[in-house]
Amino acid sequence: MALAVLVLAKLLWGGIGSADTQTLLDRFATWGLLLAGYWLVRGVVRRSSSQDVAAFLVAVAVATTIGSAVFIIHQGLHVPIYNVVEYAVFSFEGQTLSRTYAIISPFFLLPLAVGFARRSWSAGTITMVVVCVLAVAISYTRVFVLSAAGVLAVLVTLRSLKERRLDLLVRRSFTIAVVLATASLGMLFVMPKPTEYFLHRMTSFTRASTATQDQNILVRQSHLGTVRAVTSDRYWLVGAPFGLVDDMSRKVSMWSADSAWVGVMYWTGFAGVALVLGMFVLFGLRALGLFMNYGDSTEFVAAVCFAGIVAMFITSLAGWSFLEPVAHTMGFWLFAFVAGETIRGTELGPGAIRDIGAGVEETAGLGHGSPRPS
Repeated sequence: MALAVLVLAKLLWGGIGSADTQTLLDRFATWGLLLAGYWLVRGVVRRSSSQDVAAFLVAVAVATTIGSAVFIIHQGLHVPIYNVVEYAVFSFEGQTLSRTYAIISPFFLLPLAVGFARRSWSAGTITMVVVCVLAVAISYTRVFVLSAAGVLAVLVTLRSLKERRLDLLVRRSFTIAVVLATASLGMLFVMPKPTEYFLHRMTSFTRASTATQDQNILVRQSHLGTVRAVTSDRYWLVGAPFGLVDDMSRKVSMWSADSAWVGVMYWTGFAGVALVLGMFVLFGLRALGLFMNYGDSTEFVAAVCFAGIVAMFITSLAGWSFLEPVAHTMGFWLFAFVAGETIRGTELGPGAIRDIGAGVEETAGLGHGSPRPS
């Protein structure tokens, strides 16, 4: 709500004396659609059952896995499928490789979170995880690797905290190690050069950019430092006016692709940075509470959302993340899912739900996973 007030105030402020109405509305649309999407998705989740929400997440994960498999064929095996302009085409040790983001799903890491969040793994779950791991590697994108590692670490830790069973932790860790080793060996034998380039990218995380267009964290830190200095000097509280058109605003539009926080800081100031960071903390804690206190579908949804929030924060440090231009309305969808689950649980109350064997009986057509026994 505070962020919405800030954005609306900036729209009114920017409209006073602004000669470029189109630019003003375009800048406002980024944040307006982001917040409108949050309220819309939250309402949908609130009026759905946890079982429906969990089934929806699985369905999206399956669809994303299929898309990731096609992505692997296109970029890893070099079988042209999509007629898109590649982000980069270059030669690496005698073989022509390419990189593209246009065909990567906005839910790229969701199959990984859905797979790891399950209590038990089936052949389908393992396949989904393996395809996602291969797609992450073939993307050659280091922030995806860090985010995937974060998803893995978070979900293993959550399950260990709740179950408190050493044997379960050992079995799950062993299974994950086998799956990752299988995916790595398969990639090494089927796609040797892409594998070598992927490893090269991982070892050049902080090196200067190269001929293969390896942008790195040092460049992003430099951009963020420049924006922080300008914002501190001129627009420290609520950021630059939405209608502003100058050299720095044009640079921010380009640099936001390398870190969402560049755009957040410049357009909403330190107040906006504090509010967005607060949303990550607040909804992360809410998801954690849902996971620890409920079972069944709610536990699953909360685990996926908590891991997703961690991944979203990591990707925001080196990419568009929640400010992705083609999906503004879905930028805060993870926050919306957590809020919808929380509100539904508050409205129903623990007394409205009781276990029936392995399932859950819902009251008035609304379902919420069964509370964890105290």
